This record gives sequence, C-alpha cells and structure tokens, in this order.
Amino acid sequence: MFLASLNNADSLFYFFIGLTAIGLWLFPLIATPIIAHKKGRSGFGWFMLSLVIGIIAFIIICCVSGAEKKSELAEYKEIYRDSK
Repeated sequence: MFLASLNNADSLFYFFIGLTAIGLWLFPLIATPIIAHKKGRSGFGWFMLSLVIGIIAFIIICCVSGAEKKSELAEYKEIYRDSK
C-alpha cells in the first residue's frame, strides 16, 4: 500500500538514499582489509571487524600505525649477538 502511494520523485529519492546507505556500508567493508594488509596487519581479521562495526573499523585502521617488522638483517644480527 505504501509503495503504491509513492510518485516517481519519491521513488527516485528513496532509491538514492538506499544506494548511498549501501555505498557507505560497502566502502569500509572493502577498504578496511586492504589498508590493514598494506600496514602489515591481518586483512581477514580487519574484514571480520568491519562486518561488525563498519565505518568505525575503517576509521581505526586509518589512525593506527603499521605493524613493525624487523628486517632479516636485524634478526640475524640479534641472533648472532645472542649466540656470543
């Protein structure tokens, strides 16, 4: 009954509102794991988190720094130093 009472302008308005809502949900869902992976963090874990909290996970991953990775040379130096 409600849909039958809508005119074309109302239908178009609700279509774009729905499209915007889907876009605001999909963008963080896709972008969050990509950014997390580039920062050396678990892309899958951040994907799962973004399913639950969406845009909040996106904002968090944008604000956190990348995971620190030791270079292989630094690891070898540490092992060599410890073996003495």
